[in-house]
Amino acid sequence: MSGTDADRPDAPDRRLGVLLLFDSAFPYSGGGRETGIYHICKYGCDRLDVRILTYRPARGLTQARFSDADAYCRLHPVFTFQSLARMRGYNAVARTVDHLLFPAMCRRAARSVTHGWRPDVVLCLHASPLAMAAHRLARQLGARSAINMRSYYCREIAGGRGLLRHALPYLRRAERQAMQRVDMVLANGEDTFEYARAIRGPEKRTVLVHNGVDTQLFAPGPGDAVRARLGWGDCVVFMSNNPMRRIKGPQDAIAALARMPADVRRRCRVVFFSKTEAVFAPYRDLARSLGVGEQVVVLGHVRHEDLPAYLNAADVALHPVLFSAGTTHASLETLACGLPQVSYNAAGLRSTCITGETGILVEPGDVDGLARAMTELASDADMRKRMAVAARERSLAFDWPKYLDRYVAVLRDLVGTT
Repeated sequence: MSGTDADRPDAPDRRLGVLLLFDSAFPYSGGGRETGIYHICKYGCDRLDVRILTYRPARGLTQARFSDADAYCRLHPVFTFQSLARMRGYNAVARTVDHLLFPAMCRRAARSVTHGWRPDVVLCLHASPLAMAAHRLARQLGARSAINMRSYYCREIAGGRGLLRHALPYLRRAERQAMQRVDMVLANGEDTFEYARAIRGPEKRTVLVHNGVDTQLFAPGPGDAVRARLGWGDCVVFMSNNPMRRIKGPQDAIAALARMPADVRRRCRVVFFSKTEAVFAPYRDLARSLGVGEQVVVLGHVRHEDLPAYLNAADVALHPVLFSAGTTHASLETLACGLPQVSYNAAGLRSTCITGETGILVEPGDVDGLARAMTELASDADMRKRMAVAARERSLAFDWPKYLDRYVAVLRDLVGTT
């Protein structure tokens, strides 16, 4: 290959430069976006040169749960907390200083990336006003702009209690503008794909690229030692590795357990992980009020690298997620460990939970249906074994190296389009 050809952005041996505008702590701090970006950097390091602009200072690297995160990611603390706060409420607050704010931010960003390196793609992880900054910065640098749809920005704000809820009309407008203006949206699940297509229209580039999972770390293995230590014996253990947040459905899982036939329920356990007692307390009180306090277990915080040992001690994965963005990491991790799933038909989970094959899919909010599915799997060990094999086989399609093959191909196609 000639030197000229090697410099082409679509040349197969050339590393693509990706500038990521990120509004969360990094390295990995436990969330889905952090998990995804870490693995994209790790498994794509031979093909992608990812550099991160974050408003958080580059501290805490030694506390990374993934010890090699700093080997793959270079942090550039360009945005200050104050400027990001203004940017999040851009249409409501910062438009009055638009002629000062965004050019200044773009100049600082440009200075940080033009010393021998320029991006091919400027990327944002959700369609917030930050994505508009990514679009503007891409235009300034002569790069393409993209949103890797890994978060429902406005839906998450609407479901919360923060002050940003008051700015929702403006934020929704910014979300639509960002999704319509960027060159491409990468959707990480059927739900995010449909959401983006509805806003962008079929004529604009929207590509489905599912989330990935580390199928070497998350794999079937012995769980007897953990079961013995926790005293689970012959119980049928339903385990949720989702965060204990209302949108992840722990209240529905507990209510469904209470509605199972008493003779089946007594030999079941529903297990959660929670970082703090304060987070779990409302759900513990709910379990007690429904008479299932003895069957609901919380294990506290478990490190990411230790999670497979606990998943392998379970019998069934439980994902009554009310909404999330894309195919969730939690579901893929349980799939890779060979756990049959009981899931709501939300958050792209129909990609991992296939009724009759890898689990049972239930319509969101159908607690009675959730209870029936849990009862069916608790009562049929042969079904669980059959679904466990299918779950592991299904997970291999989501392995991170395969994900990166698709991801990089999509970015190369975007960059190669003039």
